[in-house]
Amino acid sequence: MDSRFSVILKLTFKVALAIWLSAISVWAIFTYFFIVYGWPLDKSSLQYSELNISPIITSLSKEAFIKRASPELLASLSDAELTMKLYNLSLLGRFKHRTGYIGHATFHLRGTNTAQYTANAVFENAQAQIEVYLIQHNDSWAISDLRFIVPVNGDIKTLRFTEETNENG
Repeated sequence: MDSRFSVILKLTFKVALAIWLSAISVWAIFTYFFIVYGWPLDKSSLQYSELNISPIITSLSKEAFIKRASPELLASLSDAELTMKLYNLSLLGRFKHRTGYIGHATFHLRGTNTAQYTANAVFENAQAQIEVYLIQHNDSWAISDLRFIVPVNGDIKTLRFTEETNENG
């Protein structure tokens, strides 16, 4: 009876050890991917947001937008739609300043990396929350959507560069 108990105890210990080692291995893999891929993605996408959104909202230029927009976003917008969206953005008035962007990048093992950032901005005629959505193609970031959330007479209006121009929040 003792030898049977000893065998069961050894087997239980081996199974527990295998589970523990597996858990440590999974944790190590996730840590590796975060350090090697996640942190640099956060750094590069935040830097992209810091450097590339202001030129769009200060100039309200199609060229500035087109230069920074993803192929998917450009394919979803006609020239007339882009003109209208930039016109609607111009109604906020001249861009004055904004807070720093807050957000993060998301690493995808199988697929395209993405990032999302928000900042509060002050325009001549209104304050807005800017939401920046990025996508990474071949190590280069591009805008996949740009949204301006503006309080208007107690209501929330959202100017988006994808599909809907305005929506009630």
